[in-house]
Amino acid sequence: PEFPSLRLLLDQAARTREDIPPLLGGPLLRAVVSGYPYPDALFAAVVRRIRADDRLDYPRACVLKGYLNRNLRMEVSMSLDTERPDPAYRLGRLFAALEKTQKDALGEGLNRTIRDSYYAAASATPRVAFPRLLRLYQHHLDKLDGGWRIARERLIQEILAPLGGFPAHLGLAEQGLFAIGYYHQTRDFYTKRGEAAADSTDGGAQE
Repeated sequence: PEFPSLRLLLDQAARTREDIPPLLGGPLLRAVVSGYPYPDALFAAVVRRIRADDRLDYPRACVLKGYLNRNLRMEVSMSLDTERPDPAYRLGRLFAALEKTQKDALGEGLNRTIRDSYYAAASATPRVAFPRLLRLYQHHLDKLDGGWRIARERLIQEILAPLGGFPAHLGLAEQGLFAIGYYHQTRDFYTKRGEAAADSTDGGAQE
């Protein structure tokens, strides 16, 4: 749903409902009703769950965005912000672009993507993970057709341009922003693909 329930938000904090810390519900309800800061423990738990099971979906993104906006006043947007300079956000975008290049080169039905293998390392220790990921990216890029390859290279260059290098470590809040950058860029890829498919269908109908 567009506005996840409290129960759905709490479910993002643990592998099973029985594992949710019992003291999270009250502070979360108070934050929603009274405008108090969201519980630090909820944000930390969701970041850990993302790293543990490599899953980042809308409810988890809602938790991260709400915390970063309200607690840290980061003013995170609802959708992709190509002008945002924060290294953590750009690294999340970069990770999404590298993963999409892998899928475009090898197919969507991969048993294991770079997200499955490298998300935890990339979001916590970028200086260790990204040099290897960029080497893999060159291998995947060579498999793309000319137009797609040029477009992807331009995107990677645009993302990397403001970065002076890869940080050695990202703190917990930065890991949350990394996740948001990854989520925004991934959603943008598939939104554009859906729009292109719709345009193609409309064109065929008109013909």
